[in-house]
Order: sequence, then C-alpha cells, then structure tokens
Amino acid sequence: MGEVAQRIGTGRRAVRDAERGKASTGVAVYAALLWAYYITLPGKVSAVTAGKFVLDESSSGVPLGRFVYGRSYLKNADAVPIDPAELKLSDTTYSTILLRGVFGASRDAGPDYWGRRVIEKHAGKPSLREMDYLLESPEDRAGALGFGIGNVPPAPLKKFNKTLDLAKLQSV
Repeated sequence: MGEVAQRIGTGRRAVRDAERGKASTGVAVYAALLWAYYITLPGKVSAVTAGKFVLDESSSGVPLGRFVYGRSYLKNADAVPIDPAELKLSDTTYSTILLRGVFGASRDAGPDYWGRRVIEKHAGKPSLREMDYLLESPEDRAGALGFGIGNVPPAPLKKFNKTLDLAKLQSV
C-alpha cells in the first residue's frame, strides 16, 4: 500500500480509504489509482492510451476488475480491440472476477513464472499484486500492450532488461 501511495503522490491512509470506498476520499485519489492500458497499433511505432482499468473488490470480497476504453481511442480510426472476444471496442465498462479480476488479455501480456520471479527479486518482495507485475515489466517486452498509471505512455525507463553481449557470455 505504501508503494502505491508513493507512486501516486499521496498517503497510505488515502489509498486505504479509497480501497474501502470511503465517501470522503478525493476524486483525484481515485483517478490516480486507475491503471492505463497502452497499445502500439498495427503499423505504428509508438504507443497510445487505449483505456483505463481499476481493480477493487466486489461486495463479497472477490477481486473485481473494470476496464473502459478512452473516448479518444474509440475515435481513432486505427483503434483495435485489446481482446476481440472479451474487450470489444465499445464505450461499455467491462467487468471481470476471473483471474483475480484481471482480464485475460492483460494476464497474457504479463510475465511468465520466471519473469515474475525476476520482477519480485528486483522489487525485493516475495510476491506482488497482479497488476504490479504488469507495471514492473520491462517496456520492451513482446506484444503490443503496455501498462502504467499516467494518461500518456511513458518513455522506457527500466534498466534490467538489457541486451547483453553474446560473445562475452559465450566466453564465460
């Protein structure tokens, strides 16, 4: 919770209040807790923001994920659905409780078992929340989807996913 609070520039209490649905929590806190889905469209080289995702709990305590495409993305003539079966291009707010509230296309874009262990080591934690694996994944991963907390896709910042010198590795 502390990392989330630090990442969005607020205190732990505000994040806890938002997670509990406290009415007095500011709209800015809720907006900052939304994750953005970025996508590199076919034939393009830079990503655009496709929509926003929030992960909270249903009334029964089950993780509940909700996603909605952005208006500007829906107006983009080149827009494609993130998942043509589960997340069709529409102004609908999609919901899921499957896969701990994370849509299948998002989960598929995340790291595999080994990648999760590498991210956990770099984060210094034995496990992370499902969306944290996506946020901590290198920006140069395979696929067209990216994830973040800003409205604009960020420039790649991660340093641990470097291309290494193959000849040097073979000589070891």
